[in-house]
Amino acid sequence: MQIKVGKNGRTINFVATNGVQRLSSPEIIEEFLGKLKVSLVTRDNYKRAVSRFFSWCIERPRRWTATNPCREIRIEKGEKQPPVILTLKQCEDLLRAAEAKEIAPYVAVCLFGGLRPFEATRLTWQAVNLQDKEIRLEGNQTKTGRARVVAICPTLLAWLKAHKDTPFFPSNWRKTFDADFQHHLLLGSRQDILWGLGVQYTYSHSDGDFLVSLSPSSAGDYLFSSFIQDEIALIHDRLYLTVGAKLEHNYYTGWAPIPSARVAWQINSRHMFWTAYSRPIRTPAETDVAIISSVAEFPGPGGLPTLVSIVGNPNYGNETTSVYEFGYRASLAKNFSLDLALYYNNYKNLQTNEPGAPYLTSTPAPLHLVLPLTFDNLLYGEAHGLEVSANWKVTGRWSISPGYAFEEIHMHTKPSSQDTSSVSNGEGSSPRHSAQLRSRVDLSHGLEWNATVYFVDRLIAESVPASVRVDTQLTWKWSERGSVSLVGQNLQQDHHFEFQDFLHSIDANQVKRSAYAVLRWSY
Repeated sequence: MQIKVGKNGRTINFVATNGVQRLSSPEIIEEFLGKLKVSLVTRDNYKRAVSRFFSWCIERPRRWTATNPCREIRIEKGEKQPPVILTLKQCEDLLRAAEAKEIAPYVAVCLFGGLRPFEATRLTWQAVNLQDKEIRLEGNQTKTGRARVVAICPTLLAWLKAHKDTPFFPSNWRKTFDADFQHHLLLGSRQDILWGLGVQYTYSHSDGDFLVSLSPSSAGDYLFSSFIQDEIALIHDRLYLTVGAKLEHNYYTGWAPIPSARVAWQINSRHMFWTAYSRPIRTPAETDVAIISSVAEFPGPGGLPTLVSIVGNPNYGNETTSVYEFGYRASLAKNFSLDLALYYNNYKNLQTNEPGAPYLTSTPAPLHLVLPLTFDNLLYGEAHGLEVSANWKVTGRWSISPGYAFEEIHMHTKPSSQDTSSVSNGEGSSPRHSAQLRSRVDLSHGLEWNATVYFVDRLIAESVPASVRVDTQLTWKWSERGSVSLVGQNLQQDHHFEFQDFLHSIDANQVKRSAYAVLRWSY
């Protein structure tokens, strides 16, 4: 169950395996609310949101539960705590630190203009009028969604004039040089060879901010690659063998071979078997080795601000996968064909988040405790599954294409790992079952009607329930160049979730029911 609190879409996850009936216990609700690291006032707001959900469950025709357990829960708000007021010395230290990080305008508008941090991150100099001493915020920049004007006081004016050449939010840029060469070669009547070379060089810079930064902020890296592929006709028009290899040298981990092989056997005009092996790799990116990202904060012992940060690992290695595939394709009748694919993936050295030694720092102010999580390659596992699809031409004008996919994932951490979440996230972030049914009808006078039903199983790790989606499209092609289409999407329900960020650093949006028209003209 997901309950939305606030106009900005701040979402909390409240999950129970036994459904709404089990949740209808005041004890379970109190346990959930007690685990929230928020103020009493905010906790009461969460309780009100949960209460609205249960009131909705009681209404007809749902009747999922008979009572609202939140009515039995009382949260003593106590006396409202006054806001913390920074001393002049604390303000001075904060501004000096902001100058060093080249984010002085950002901090100044928060301190002296009363802007919320997320409002300041969306601010640009185009919205600042130093002559009229005002800042104009648009509706998409404010908490309430309404535009407003903020007066610039003399202290803020002095800081903004002194740093008018500094952007409110950091800049990021990347320059890339890329060159590739390929050569196609035929050897006799049996071998088709393709080979090539490639080089890429990138140089990037990121100023970073309080939430995300790179260390170092500027970096250059390169990638050299070469490949060769040979398609061999062992038996013409019957049996083919394709072998290949890619050799890469990257800035972080050096040389890495990437082999592959594929065999295709055309038994006759109606049946074909194929099998393949490949060993793809994922080489480290800048974010794996250099990122510093603040993902959570809460009051620690004695009220000490505590920050959970993800820190890159300069020694991060390659992630590898060995992929084994087997497939069968058949034309079982003139109007019916079938495709079946089985696969097994063996994963090694996947990413984990390992806790590091906590440390105290006063940069940026105030003094706070940092709990670091460092990337490492201590996760391994396997996945196996199947995919089956068919195409049935029911009549000369109507065809149906059903499809089904199954996947099961098993992940494990190495004995030295202290990661407690990557296994469940890896196993529960993909649907175990998914299916689709497509229908296409050619109507008269250039009309064509397409309809599709999708089913996606639940994502256990992200608390996303299973969903069904119905899409349809009616197209009229009045000429070779022009057509008009009416499209409806997600018609079965008004909205549904498809994704939820593990760390809740990204607000999950629900896919809404929609309809639109498309006019195409080619020339």
